Amino acid sequence: ICEFGAYSRGEIKELTQMIPPQYAILTAIGTQHLERFKSLKNTTLAKFELIDSVKPENCLVNLDNKLIQKHLNQNQYKKVKTYSTKNPKADFFVSKYTLANQGTDFTLSHNHQSHHFHSSLFGTSNLENLAAAISMSIMLGINPTLIKKSVAQINPSPHRLELKKINQATLIDNSYSS
Repeated sequence: ICEFGAYSRGEIKELTQMIPPQYAILTAIGTQHLERFKSLKNTTLAKFELIDSVKPENCLVNLDNKLIQKHLNQNQYKKVKTYSTKNPKADFFVSKYTLANQGTDFTLSHNHQSHHFHSSLFGTSNLENLAAAISMSIMLGINPTLIKKSVAQINPSPHRLELKKINQATLIDNSYSS
């Protein structure tokens, strides 16, 4: 598993030539890289260099991200798989979820099947990451029972939306990002 990052257009394409990926996940495109890419169009084109380097049916993208959604309208992306916590038209859809002081319970639907998961991770950002990881795991043919067991064993990173029990209270420790 590799994470590809870039400072300008063409760098992800170059990385994919050095380390050719078989599968790809695109989680987001946003304004955080404008100082380097100068425009959202350049950022989008750079990030899609990863998607363009893999067979479309082996790609997974976040349909909730407006810039990804807009770029998907091009013909070459018809076979790209999508995941979402908001859009039931996605190939993998979090059809319902509950955030509680025990973590997150959610249902992921795909191909008329639903799988229920529990994770000690908290927050919608963690839910989006879990949806991407689970969706790719299903695409790779991993048994959903094994995925459920693995998701239940994930522990939060310290101080990143970490739920802490203090007597009868639950503290959400997000001090890493604060």
